Amino acid sequence: MDDLVTAAQQNVGEEAATYAVAHAAIPTMHQAGGTDDTTMKQPSVVTHSQHQTPSRSKKTQKIKFPPPSNEIIFGHNENDVLLGRGATTNIHPGNITLRNLCGAVKPTFTAATNAEKRQIAINTAQHIMALDPPGRFLERVEGEITIHEDGSGTFNGMGGAYSNVDVHTLISPSDAKYLNETGWAQNKVGKHWRKALGPWRDVGMEKAVQKTCAVIRDHNRQDRIALKSMGLLKKNNKKATLLGENVGGKIE
Repeated sequence: MDDLVTAAQQNVGEEAATYAVAHAAIPTMHQAGGTDDTTMKQPSVVTHSQHQTPSRSKKTQKIKFPPPSNEIIFGHNENDVLLGRGATTNIHPGNITLRNLCGAVKPTFTAATNAEKRQIAINTAQHIMALDPPGRFLERVEGEITIHEDGSGTFNGMGGAYSNVDVHTLISPSDAKYLNETGWAQNKVGKHWRKALGPWRDVGMEKAVQKTCAVIRDHNRQDRIALKSMGLLKKNNKKATLLGENVGGKIE
């Protein structure tokens, strides 16, 4: 009996010693430098000021061209683009060349971004200026050219900046050659000669680009084609009406 009691006491002592050794090998949360569940840190909140906003890409800077010259130009050549309305500008070879170039780039221009459209217009205008002789974008200036009986001409205008200027001495060789080839120079007292002389002014690159953009946009516009067709229809109807009245003898 005594031997059983002694053996039981020994088993209890060995279990207690094993428990103590096992727990002594495991450090507590505080001993390990950690925190328990009740003292766990909350996740940090990033404030709005700490957010880094993505940098926006800079817009393509618009190329600035030098201002146009105020120099007066008398006459023009076959590659010049004449600004303004009327049949004289529409049938001018330089204007026809510009319209053909604009028609060729119209599909690309329509699908392009604004920056790309401007570059297309710049390239087209530069093509005109690179011709031989160089093409210019010309607009009429204020003033009056007087053609004398001997065919000479004088110019007065630009707010008195030009007074009795001899026109013929200011015509460039290329312009004079074109005016001679067209026959305008042979009739120096006619209105066509005076209109051809101008006077003109080069509008510069920026306005040339704007003009080119407008020509590209207006090329084969459906609304203008429709209006033109309506105008031709009205014109034909009017001719038919007048013809009928002539045949019937009803014109008063």
